[in-house]
Amino acid sequence: PNSNTRDEYDSLRDGLSVLSESELVLIDMRYFQGRTQSEVARSMGTNQAKVSRNEKKILRKLKNSFDMAA
Repeated sequence: PNSNTRDEYDSLRDGLSVLSESELVLIDMRYFQGRTQSEVARSMGTNQAKVSRNEKKILRKLKNSFDMAA
């Protein structure tokens, strides 16, 4: 990989390191497994509204982490 790709990978890894295990699981299911919020909720034993709130919180947390690194 070229240096830009490596820098992007390092930035992503560092950004994800601010997340807890349960936050990582939620992001993995939503964005890498392509599950709906309802499917994630069933899998995590909660409801869709809670998944939606948590997802928004996680995305804000990631954005803040990336903004601080830039």
